Amino acid sequence: MRYLFTLAVVLGTATTFGAQNATTSPFAAATVVGPMKPGPWTQYLFPNGARGVRVFLAHDERPKPLVVLLRGSGCAPLFVVNDDGTSNDTSLFQDVIAPRLDRFHFAMIENPGVEPLRFAARMSLQAKKDAFARSETDCSPLYRANQTKGARVDDAVAVLNALAGQPWVQRVLLIGHSEGSQVAAGVIRQGGSRVYAAALLSSAGPTQFFGFHLDRGADRESLIKTFDEMRMLQGAADDTLYSGEPARRWKSYALDSTPLDDVRDSAVPLYVAHGGQEGNLLSADLFVLEALRQQPRRPLRYVVVEGGDHAFTVKGQSKILELFDDFVGWAANPNPSTDARVLQ
Repeated sequence: MRYLFTLAVVLGTATTFGAQNATTSPFAAATVVGPMKPGPWTQYLFPNGARGVRVFLAHDERPKPLVVLLRGSGCAPLFVVNDDGTSNDTSLFQDVIAPRLDRFHFAMIENPGVEPLRFAARMSLQAKKDAFARSETDCSPLYRANQTKGARVDDAVAVLNALAGQPWVQRVLLIGHSEGSQVAAGVIRQGGSRVYAAALLSSAGPTQFFGFHLDRGADRESLIKTFDEMRMLQGAADDTLYSGEPARRWKSYALDSTPLDDVRDSAVPLYVAHGGQEGNLLSADLFVLEALRQQPRRPLRYVVVEGGDHAFTVKGQSKILELFDDFVGWAANPNPSTDARVLQ
């Protein structure tokens, strides 16, 4: 789900963190593309093998925690640029940044092959909305070639390795939404030592297959359909299209590894949040119970937003800032609790 030119204000509180010892790790190899006017974001390209990783940073030189935000799936851009050079953040996290810049640095990692969408001069608002809608399906060849969990995890780990040692970074907090939550779990598996705590929003599950058809009802017909799809993908060639996307993408998220596989051997504190109106809520329930069983000493908080949808909107009111404040406040505690709660 995408959000263009929207504003939702949810009051909350933020918490400061203590400093963490870190060795310097300059990101001088990153190319500065330029500021996103009117701010606070600056666009960078970080090297990662043969391609660059597009990253938007909002930071100053004061030592603070760095929050790394991992977006969901798709090739719609994180930013649109108007003909006068001003830009708009289209992400789920757009209303979190400005109120919390005094206490946190932020980084948003773009999906591979996705660039800001530039609007032509004198476009109407409807024309802009139509262009943004087209961007969700007019994906670049680079995006199509790197449409896997492995590619996104590699990108995120490369960025974490470049930023975690900066003198202005105290500790790294990781937040993933939707597909980004599965990427966050993969980052924990590969680069967990860089992550102080992680939030998995709206897609944590024991396996992606489990949630495929729960919105149709947890009946035998849905299970058999999911079973058949899993068997089909296990034998499908990587380039076979399924639901408009290559089989390699589905395999990378649902077969090669699962979020439970990724976090099993890690002690990183986990914050899991899910909308109460989502059809795959049971999938998140099972993830939390298994994560608790596998690592009983790991701090784990599970929050269900009553009446919330995939974007944590309840009757038109966004709860994302409230969830953010709950996560960072919980993670800042020297002894984070292990609990489950419902957010009204």
